[in-house]
Amino acid sequence: MQYRLAFGRSSGEFRLAEVPRLGHFVGPTSDRSASERQDDVRTQLQNPLDAPPIHRACTADDRVSIVLDAGLPHAVDVLVPLLESLCQQGGVSPANISIVYDSSSPQSKIDALVDELPDEWADVQMVEHRPDDATGTAYLASTDGGRRVYLSRAVIDADFYLLVSRVGFDPIQGRKGPAGLLFPMMSNEETHLQARRTAMEARWLADHLCTKQDSEEVAQLAGLFYAIGVAVGSDGQHDRVWVGRYDRVAREGDLYVDANWRVEAPTVSPDLVIAVCSPDARGSSWQDVASALESATRLYRHDSGKIALVSDLADTMGPAISILRTQNDPWSAAQQIRESESPDAVAAWQIASAVANNQVYFLSKIENDLVDAMGMVPLASLHELENLARKASKIIMVEGASSVEVPIARSSIYRQAESVDQDEADTEDE
Repeated sequence: MQYRLAFGRSSGEFRLAEVPRLGHFVGPTSDRSASERQDDVRTQLQNPLDAPPIHRACTADDRVSIVLDAGLPHAVDVLVPLLESLCQQGGVSPANISIVYDSSSPQSKIDALVDELPDEWADVQMVEHRPDDATGTAYLASTDGGRRVYLSRAVIDADFYLLVSRVGFDPIQGRKGPAGLLFPMMSNEETHLQARRTAMEARWLADHLCTKQDSEEVAQLAGLFYAIGVAVGSDGQHDRVWVGRYDRVAREGDLYVDANWRVEAPTVSPDLVIAVCSPDARGSSWQDVASALESATRLYRHDSGKIALVSDLADTMGPAISILRTQNDPWSAAQQIRESESPDAVAAWQIASAVANNQVYFLSKIENDLVDAMGMVPLASLHELENLARKASKIIMVEGASSVEVPIARSSIYRQAESVDQDEADTEDE
């Protein structure tokens, strides 16, 4: 069987002797044009879920903030209809509108978005939220648990704000969605650090991370009402869009993910999991690679085995991921990574956990000696992957593996790290 795999900006032909015996997952695709995507958003803006049309929610002199998940592909296809609704129907001046994005967003992505916006929206402000800038956040309130909540001033000072978020799996929040984009993403550096540590300490509770991060409670405290959720297909195009009350949008997004991106682990352990990173016009990132690895690892249930990871990754390593190069033992690296304050700590933790219990083969544009130093076996081409696959009889192949969600109980891939923590706790008790 011959397949055409798309990963990052790259694609290539890949041949297997037979159909993957344990399954071949490909997410939904959409063949709509940009104009069709924009028309869909316009229709939804006029008929939001459990809410009146957005242009009726603000007045002409309001200061409006659009909080954007800048990782969303083709964001302009959502922003153009939204700006039309706010300005042409709601009477808001473009100069009173800010598009707010997190500083972790690639600058190339922001530059491309500015270039793609039509000239009539040139007065719309692009505002970078920097968690490490104390002047850019303000105190909002405290949660029931006593947690002090800080949010971007661009949100707090706005007369009206709404969120534009991708829906799907997220390693820090469990599920991407409006509440998680607001908090912790639009909070301060201390909150970001706490969110990363919570995610690393509770990987086996991914479905509940949004609750553990206090995202829903903060959304209520901040008076969040409107949101736009976008589901992205396996081809990198918008597959579904929802506009309306944020909680209804989140619920529809969860149902979509459950129906289209949830992959159950096979009852029989595979000989080989082939995990293909999602297509992305920016190319594969370390976060894509880390999420794809975690999904592949979960497909082994409580066992471990061989994983072939397909990407076009060429990025340099962040501080936490670089720890993997300096530690011979991945579990030692994982423990060191847990103490890291670097933004790439969660991705590094996912990679270390996967490498600790699995033999990982890695196709990328990273130099072979660096891949080897990280405890993985470099693959030079899809042809080498074909040779590897010939030796396996029970294969499962997952395209768009960085976007899928594999539900499991408390995972064995974190068992050693947990036992180390328990040993430390027992020692403290003594």
